[in-house]
Amino acid sequence: MAKGKVKKTVEINVPSIGSESGWNLKGKGKIILIALAAIAVAYGVATHTRQYLPRSGPSTDVVLVEAKKFAVVLKHGGGVEMRTGGSVAWRQNNPGRLVMGELAKKHGAVGEAEGYAVFPSVLHGNKALEELVFVKSKEKTVVEWVSGFVPIANQGAYLTKLLEVNNIKSDQILWKLDNAQKKKFLATIGALEGWTEGKVTQYASEEAWKAANKAPVAPKTTTHEAAKKPAATPVKRKVKAWYE
Repeated sequence: MAKGKVKKTVEINVPSIGSESGWNLKGKGKIILIALAAIAVAYGVATHTRQYLPRSGPSTDVVLVEAKKFAVVLKHGGGVEMRTGGSVAWRQNNPGRLVMGELAKKHGAVGEAEGYAVFPSVLHGNKALEELVFVKSKEKTVVEWVSGFVPIANQGAYLTKLLEVNNIKSDQILWKLDNAQKKKFLATIGALEGWTEGKVTQYASEEAWKAANKAPVAPKTTTHEAAKKPAATPVKRKVKAWYE
């Protein structure tokens, strides 16, 4: 070390936020610390919200390409998802089998098939059902809701199952159910409406889907042969759209 130069060591004590001295900052230092803490809390709340709060509403990136009996084809961005087999509720992401109307559109329905709305995801379908039951019908009792939503022929069995599975009474007011009960109530409706999973096939593009599912050329049928075949009579469940 050169003569005349003295090496000094300076120790700086940085107070931690959790320490007692950490809260004795004054002036600008204290303001900066509070601001940073507020930003951290806000970021944490926003992240938690994005992860756990369901998102619903109009869909801008999902298109209904085709909807027919036993098959629904949805286009997500560039890719295509074909849902075949299973139940109507599952194929159409519609656990409540809600009809197409303002409520379904509000929650992003992209079309309809077999008399029911088609949602871009089961999340959208669940949120629509949740609003129907616990917002539009919140003042109704269970028996009142069933009488307005379920076809007359099925009301007895439907109500019995709802009460039995959820361990509630027929005069239970819907909005008074707690969060756990509400979740179970909606799940029971989904089961009663028939939730049976089928097959999901993904394609890179609409062109790839068309190529893989190109319909074979049907043999020509003479007028005489066609006359012999009885016309098919579609059977559809009648749905009361009282909530629209």
